[in-house]
Amino acid sequence: MFPPIRRSSFVYFVVAVTVSYVLTYFQLQQYVPTLVNPAHEQFIFSSPPPKQKSLEALYGKERAAESLPKLPDWLQEYIHWHSKERQNAKYDQHSPIQYLVLVCHKGTTCGGFADRIRGLPFLLSLAAETKRVLLIKWSKPHDLSHFLIPPVGGIDWRTTPELDAIIEKSEQTYRLFAGQEVTNITAITHEACINRIKQLENKTVIQIQLDRERRFLNHLSELFEIYSFDQITSDDIPYKFGNSFGDIFRVMFEPVPPLAHSINMTMSKLGLFPNDYRSTHIRARYPTLSLMKLSHKSLGSDKEGGFLFHQNLKLRNYAFGLSSLAIQCVSGATTTTNDGPIFLSTDSNDTAALVFHHLSHTYKAPNVTGITRTNEPLHFDIDSLETSHSSPQDFYSLFEDLLIMGGSSCVGFGEGSFGSLGAALIGNTCFVYYKVIQGQLHVCEKRVH
Repeated sequence: MFPPIRRSSFVYFVVAVTVSYVLTYFQLQQYVPTLVNPAHEQFIFSSPPPKQKSLEALYGKERAAESLPKLPDWLQEYIHWHSKERQNAKYDQHSPIQYLVLVCHKGTTCGGFADRIRGLPFLLSLAAETKRVLLIKWSKPHDLSHFLIPPVGGIDWRTTPELDAIIEKSEQTYRLFAGQEVTNITAITHEACINRIKQLENKTVIQIQLDRERRFLNHLSELFEIYSFDQITSDDIPYKFGNSFGDIFRVMFEPVPPLAHSINMTMSKLGLFPNDYRSTHIRARYPTLSLMKLSHKSLGSDKEGGFLFHQNLKLRNYAFGLSSLAIQCVSGATTTTNDGPIFLSTDSNDTAALVFHHLSHTYKAPNVTGITRTNEPLHFDIDSLETSHSSPQDFYSLFEDLLIMGGSSCVGFGEGSFGSLGAALIGNTCFVYYKVIQGQLHVCEKRVH
């Protein structure tokens, strides 16, 4: 039998709960920005939106032609050689042309989109040194050509049905370094990697997959810079992309027409014009361990998504704080268009819904705009029933967010390589890195070049 509760004890309890609630309420307010102009995933126009050259100024034939002369001389020469080899190609096992193919097959762990392409500049240098034509062939979740295609005058990295048949017959996928090897950074040199490719010189096609370990990919980025510029030019941040990555990207990729149309519609609806807005990316579902400590329960894999921040006060508090930090950091960045809107991108539709729809009236903040989506964004590297029955269009939101970030005047980002890639697309000229350490929010580090 429970002991009786005294009236005075009950009053103290009510007062304590009330004070705790009030303090919690005001604590949350400091984390909650006012976000205006949230856009839904589906846009409805009473009349067609005005035609703009937003995307054409960022990606495509003209932008590739602008980027090409900015690349190192050896890379410009390789791109010219690559084009000639592809024009003269005979697709059979006896072809004198040899290929280096960056692959990601279903059932293997390749990392998300940003991790997969972070080593591309280094692979270009290997392909140039070993006289191989670099190609990209992914089957997980879908082939890259469903999302991006080469611009006119750029590097045609796509395979053909004849090459696909050769790739299927070659079966084995090689890793330059794997397992414990990737942790021994000092042993990974440009020469060592070239030698490993040359040991397979009798093979027409070499399928290669890069380990996604963060320090390993950072090291490959530095090796590319040393090879190209005799020095490391990029900043010391957790997920490195070289300062020339944006130009390399534009010489290799532009969005497929349906994706380009979707991006143009979004930018038109949100009032975003190249270099007249800033972006910030919120990786709300990562790192998983920090979120588990806050919720005191297992939340599953970051790739699986489904973190319902609004159902847990501590997680909600964390999401509010993270969103506020991400916005405040980039809003204070020094840019030529400091009064422009801030485009908000996140890996969590639940966080976007909390920020945009439920809390926009509680605290004044800079002009922030973005997209709220009905479904949780799918992770590019997940193996599940959901993605095995997916269509390429299910992943358009990933590329839409990324390519819009690539038109910013400045990019803010925290954990993960996706936001870093957004900053790399603008040449790392202005970015803000905000830290989250063991679940605690830390101040931002601004870099303006």
